[in-house]
Amino acid sequence: MRRLKRIVGFTLIEVMIATAILVIVASAIYGIFAGSSRFYATTVSLEHIQEQARRGVDQIAEELRLADQATLVITTVSGSNQVVFRRITGFSGGAPQWSANITWNYQTSPVDANGNGVVDEGRVVRTLNGVSITLCHNVLQGGLVFTRTGDNVLIRLTLIGLDGQGKLIQTFAETSVTLRNSST
Repeated sequence: MRRLKRIVGFTLIEVMIATAILVIVASAIYGIFAGSSRFYATTVSLEHIQEQARRGVDQIAEELRLADQATLVITTVSGSNQVVFRRITGFSGGAPQWSANITWNYQTSPVDANGNGVVDEGRVVRTLNGVSITLCHNVLQGGLVFTRTGDNVLIRLTLIGLDGQGKLIQTFAETSVTLRNSST
């Protein structure tokens, strides 16, 4: 009796099952990497606008710390606060010298800076002697807030931006400043 030699290999069913398993594993790995990539892009975008907000409040606080308490006035313009004050610039004969009025305020923007289809952002601007300097863009309307309690001023700045998928994100930074100077 002669035996037939069995041919070594895979059947069509075994190849199809192995291919299906490979596709499932590859899809899972791709999903993990794609999710990680989106998360990374969102984190980087959020970190960027958080840094802008932090630098913004720090710059305002640095100047406001030297403000003349008697001249500091907080008002509401365009849904956000604005602060007007003088700051000490030096001394002459032992008497303090004060600057002209300095204004920090929110100004609306005619441009949709974050590309979300709605012009809902603005910028923070410092004005002294008619010269304006922009501190930051993409400020949420109502996103610049000054709150004074005695000789302390709380500064809060809210910024918006787009994450890695083009979705709107927002963040804020805040700090408190103790006013040191008085012209009286």
